[in-house]
Amino acid sequence: MVIGILSRCIAIASYMQDKACNSSICSYSEHMAQGTQSLDRALALFIALASDDGATPASEVAGTLGLAPSSARRMIAALERQGLLARIAHGRYAGGSQLTNLSARITRYRSLIETARPVLRKLAAAEGRTAHLGVYASNDMVTYLVKEGGKSLFTREGAELEAYCTGIGKALLAMMPSEQLDAYLAGNFIQLTPYTLIDPLRLKEEIIRTRQRGHAIDDREMDEGVACVAVPLSLPDATLAAISLSGTPEHFGLKDIENQARRLKIAARQISERLEHFQNDRNTVIRFENALVIESVRFPNR
Repeated sequence: MVIGILSRCIAIASYMQDKACNSSICSYSEHMAQGTQSLDRALALFIALASDDGATPASEVAGTLGLAPSSARRMIAALERQGLLARIAHGRYAGGSQLTNLSARITRYRSLIETARPVLRKLAAAEGRTAHLGVYASNDMVTYLVKEGGKSLFTREGAELEAYCTGIGKALLAMMPSEQLDAYLAGNFIQLTPYTLIDPLRLKEEIIRTRQRGHAIDDREMDEGVACVAVPLSLPDATLAAISLSGTPEHFGLKDIENQARRLKIAARQISERLEHFQNDRNTVIRFENALVIESVRFPNR
């Protein structure tokens, strides 16, 4: 969407500044198509150079993209001025300091976080519990992205905890294909409390039960003073994510667990539906922008 907005801005600026152009020769649509194409080419060059990290001369990278040398030089100069590219040797470029700064601010799960947070905040307030959103990280840990309510609980956003002894972790393990789960269970597990399951066979049985009932339970397995119920999220991509409610063990009797699991599943559906709606809106914008570009090419004087 950001690229689409930039494309339109470039097109409008080009249209307003081109004194030589009149309505009988060229149109706003034609300029918009030209602006979009120029931005697309510049971004393609930027991505290629930043990915190459200076291993290949910029002239060769530009040539593979079909860019004229003069156009490539202008694009590179603009990207260098903005700090997105940096010259590391004669004719060779890599990502610049501004790219590093931007990368540090970008969160892969931003749309998921912003969609889930208000739902979890409302749920935590209604239940008097701590609500979490977590995802499965590549290092076999659970990364906690959202925490709402329960300021005294030791968890925090951005923290990583083991999967085998947390509610969210077991919900995520239950979503895994059998081969991936078996590989995880081949690891070593530490007894954190007297209630922690560390035997791979018992742990697998618990994960199978989690899969069957649709929610996971952490019964003082990470911390003797904390219990938790968690349910998986159904997301448009392949991200393994889950949400949970945590609190003191006395508030997690069998009836409490069933009620909280039911409310968590409602919240999970709300998050999934909002994300799907957001993705559909984004796809609609992209299709509309593409249609405008195609129309301007087919009918340049309309």
